[in-house]
Amino acid sequence: ENEQVENLFSSHKKKILPREVQIRKAVLKGDLSLLAQEVEKGGVDLDWQDQNRATYAHHAALRGHLEILEYLKEEGASMHLVDADGCPPLHNAAYQGKLSCVKFLLKEGTDPNIVDADQASAIHKAAFSGHRMCIKELVDAGGDASSLDFENVSALQKAVYKHHVQCVELLLEVAKDTVNVPDVAGSTALHKAASHGNEEMVKILLEGGADVKGTDAEGITALHQAAASGSEGCLKMLLEHGANPDAVSEFGMRPIHFASALGYVGCLQILKENGASLNARDKKGMTPLHYAAKKQNQATVSELLALGADRTIPDKKGRLPIHHVRKHRPVWHLLSEDSADERGKKKDERDVRDRRRKRGNSFRRSTSIKREVLQNSHHTMTRTASFVGTGLANSGDIKAGGPGAGASGTAGKGSKLLIASSGEVGKKEGGAPSKRKTRSMTCTDSFSGKEDGGKKKREKGHHGGRTKKREEGKERKERREKKEKKEEEEK
Repeated sequence: ENEQVENLFSSHKKKILPREVQIRKAVLKGDLSLLAQEVEKGGVDLDWQDQNRATYAHHAALRGHLEILEYLKEEGASMHLVDADGCPPLHNAAYQGKLSCVKFLLKEGTDPNIVDADQASAIHKAAFSGHRMCIKELVDAGGDASSLDFENVSALQKAVYKHHVQCVELLLEVAKDTVNVPDVAGSTALHKAASHGNEEMVKILLEGGADVKGTDAEGITALHQAAASGSEGCLKMLLEHGANPDAVSEFGMRPIHFASALGYVGCLQILKENGASLNARDKKGMTPLHYAAKKQNQATVSELLALGADRTIPDKKGRLPIHHVRKHRPVWHLLSEDSADERGKKKDERDVRDRRRKRGNSFRRSTSIKREVLQNSHHTMTRTASFVGTGLANSGDIKAGGPGAGASGTAGKGSKLLIASSGEVGKKEGGAPSKRKTRSMTCTDSFSGKEDGGKKKREKGHHGGRTKKREEGKERKERREKKEKKEEEEK
């Protein structure tokens, strides 16, 4: 506790004596006996000021210790000294709502209209804190409730800003002329009430004579503020009292622009019912739909379109509302020119095209495979197999030869087997086979020839040209060997 006292009353350069510590302790706690005990010892400066230039009277008034104030006054302490902010003890008492201290200080001759460094009076302090009785006491003592601080703010505006209804009602009685007085930004008490969406306060101010068409420094009306707050009640009251639904600000914005940008769907409906334009453009050429699209607000965009907003109006840069949509597909679909039925129809058409494309790709792939098989068909051969005797025919052994024969003696795909119709196959003198009636059948199993070692043939790809030349060379070699073999047999 002593440490707290030291912090409150500490001085940068003055040495704090133990007796002063005891006096501060007594003032803060409201201990009159301790204070009197220390003062009776003598040598005490009752107007001593701390680093903030606050006296014992300031702290006693701030805490509402009336007995301490009275004792200090009896012992010769001043009740009119100001602290570093220019506030006398009266301001402290009014700010904290210490009515008894306010009455005592006024009785001791403190001026009720004295102002601090911000030009704020004790009435401003009481209005900001919501102490109605202190305001009344100060007004009865001659205080000016219409005074303005350095920002041109009245006590009424301070009470409205802090939502003190009773103080507002009192100030409208004693300072009604300040109801439409603007501050340095041009805002009135009605602007502040509407910006907070305070329906009760708006109603009181309208009944007290507030101007619904008043504008601030940027041309903003109370209706703009109500639309920005999303308060449908405030919006209705202002419109009923004659507010312009299409009031234009300095930047060309209307209340409906504010409601659209902030996503207040209910406010859009009220403004539309009262004649607000859905396609109004600001100085950038942007409509309410532009602002709703920019905020990616699906509900607001949908409501504006349902109310009849035009999605084809460009801004001054030629951008449509849809151009402000980034990655929000639902909003993009709402703003696209196609209706839902048309989008569904186009989707069906795309599906049909996709299916046709897939079928076409499959057909082209199968055609290319067939073409490759035909091009490579010269690697297969027509094999002649003779069944030697019934045993060989029953066992299914096939004698295959020639360049196209597989490693296992079976035929390649696309080859023809020339099979003897009956009996054994004889040979003529010289090794030439005898002519017999044969029948051919196509082999369906695919096997590779000897040349590629049983591996699958390489499909045509990046090196298809070199592969083809290599295969043509093999063909010439096979024909040459076959021709030489035939010539040897004939010899």
